Parts: sequence; structure tokens; C-alpha cells
Amino acid sequence: MDRILFFDTTSSGHRSSYDLSLIKGISKEREVLFVTKASSQLQASLNNEGIKYKSILTKRKHHLIHDLELLFQMLWIAKRQKVKHIHLLYLDSILVLVMLIMPIIYLFGFRVTGTLHWYPNKTIKKILLYGLIKGKVLDKVVVHGDYTKGKVLKLLGPKTKSNRIFSVPYPNLHNSVDVRNKNITTVYEEINIQNLKRPFLLAFGGLRYDKGLDLLIESLKKVSNRNFTLLIIGKEEHFDQHFIEQQINGSFLENNTILKLGYVPDEYVSYYFGMTDAVVLPYRKIFTGQSGPLTEGVAKGKFIIGPNQGELGYTIDKFDLGYTFLVEDTDDLAKTLQKYIDEFGSGGRLINQNGINQYKSMVSENFFWHQYRSFFRVIE
Repeated sequence: MDRILFFDTTSSGHRSSYDLSLIKGISKEREVLFVTKASSQLQASLNNEGIKYKSILTKRKHHLIHDLELLFQMLWIAKRQKVKHIHLLYLDSILVLVMLIMPIIYLFGFRVTGTLHWYPNKTIKKILLYGLIKGKVLDKVVVHGDYTKGKVLKLLGPKTKSNRIFSVPYPNLHNSVDVRNKNITTVYEEINIQNLKRPFLLAFGGLRYDKGLDLLIESLKKVSNRNFTLLIIGKEEHFDQHFIEQQINGSFLENNTILKLGYVPDEYVSYYFGMTDAVVLPYRKIFTGQSGPLTEGVAKGKFIIGPNQGELGYTIDKFDLGYTFLVEDTDDLAKTLQKYIDEFGSGGRLINQNGINQYKSMVSENFFWHQYRSFFRVIE
């Protein structure tokens, strides 16, 4: 078995959890080397797992030049270490740059594989992905879900072998927590859960534009005369606290919304998902990836409400994980939320436990490792 060099431009946030888990799983059966711009916390975790790594740096500010310099450093390390197989952990943001370094890949005979987390929205990125795979700059590619695999194969055309695109379900990587833990108990008391109206609807994660928090708020304003509590948990990004307060002030949502804004430590994630009733994914059309909140919600046996398009809609419908609504349609989302709230209040059986259990087994860390190991064995 050949050695594998895993590369990510910057391994931070949820990317560091993904990278660390994957490399830990693969290192159990073959030699690996991880090259990235690693935080001190990640370096400590890598040392603790006994994983070989090289931490690289650049002072470049522009994101393309920043990533290109890191790519060149990685290629130099691969050449010096006599590693022939490079796996790019986050293809989405470096497709243009991979095309630029194509001559070096050919010159030194590197075998390059990669993980594509999102199906490209932009035409130029679709063209680049097509060219890189067809030209065998990218030998094989991992995607997160059969829907995305189908989209990529359709892009590549009928003559492309299906085994060049490999589907690995996005994993659930947060450990369960003990609610008796002092810090978790403090959070519990701050929320004062006993006085809140159920069901609890959770919107979790960074408040990016593509995740559609504004659409969710607009939809819930149309849900009248129902009891529920909206939990907005995540880091301020496109939407911030001022925006949210502006949107809910003067409406009944003002007294039905809990905000916990800021970075969420891993040990709190399982707690928030454990206490909720339904996970709501009001994502826009431009969101084409798999969702961490979906996998976390399934791992905790929660009802999922998401858009009827892309990998999310495909997954929810295939495994009967909850309800889907017309993407970006606030009227339809409002009707879907109202339907869920009414059925919750009537004590109806909402959750399909068989579907939950089936998908839950597919997003376990062990299955994640098993699938990736199979991927790397296939390309031997």
C-alpha cells in the first residue's frame, strides 16, 4: 500500500474535525502524512493520535495567492518525502489552483484524488471539474451522497466509469455529552428550558446567507396561533444579532426565540441537538452540499425539515427523515412548519425510526472510515 499525503489549505472549525477523523481512520491501516496550516490545538490532537504532519504557513492575504503558495509548499514536501499519492481534502475552494499546478502533477507523476463537498454552482467550476477529471489530473473523487455522485457523473457524460466518483455519507463527528457536566448544566440553566414552549425548532450553525435564516424567520411570522420556540444557535456571519432582533422585534417571535450566538464548542453541540424536537434547514438553492446539522440531528433521532432540492432533499425523502418544502418558498415552508407543529401538539407519531436508524448507521464515524478505506483500496 502506498503512503498518502492528505492536504487541506487551512484545517480549522468543522474542517479540522473532518480532517482529523478521516486521517485517524486511514492511519490505522497505512502510513499517512498530513500537510496543512494547522492551529496549535490541531497539532496537539495530531500528536496525541501519533499522526505524522507538516504544518505550513504563508503571509499572503489574498485567498487565491494564499492557497497557491500552500499548494506549492505541499508539492515540495511530497517530492522530498517521495510520496506519490496526494489526497486533496477540500477540492471545492481550489479547483482553479489545481488546474494551475497541473504541469507539476504530470511532471512528477503524482496520483491525485480529492474530496468534493459541494456540487459546483458556477459554470466555470463545473468546466474545471470536468476538465480535471476527464484529463485524469484528478484520478478519483469522493462526494458526500448519491445525489451529488449522480450530478457529477451526468456532468462527465456516459463514457465516464462510475467508480471514478465514490459516495461517502457525511459523518456525525460530535461525541455525546453528559448533561450532568458542570458547563452543560450552566447552559441548560441559562436557557431555562422548563419555561419554553414546545416544540423546539433548532436552526444551528454559522449564520451564512446560503443557510437562509432570514427565510426561516419570515416563514415563522406566518405561523399564527401556535406554540413553539425557535432556537438560533451559531456564529454570526452574514446575519448578526442586530439583524435578527430587527426581524423579530414587534412580532410574536420576540417572545418565542432564543439566541445563542457565537462559536459553539464541540461539547455543547450534542446538548443543543439533544434538547430540540426538530432541526430546520431553511437553505437556499445555492447550497448544494450535505449538512452537518442534518447528520447531527439524525444521530440524535430528531425530525428534519429541509428543502426539496439537492443532496438534502434527496436524503430526507429517501430515508423518510422528516418533511421537505419548496426551496426558498416562505409560504410553503410556513405551511410545512405549521403542519409539523400541529402534529407534534396532537401527539402524532412523527419520526420514522427505521429511516432514522438506517441513516444513522451510515453517518457513524466507523462507517465513514470503512467507506474511505474502501475508496483508497480501489485506487491501488
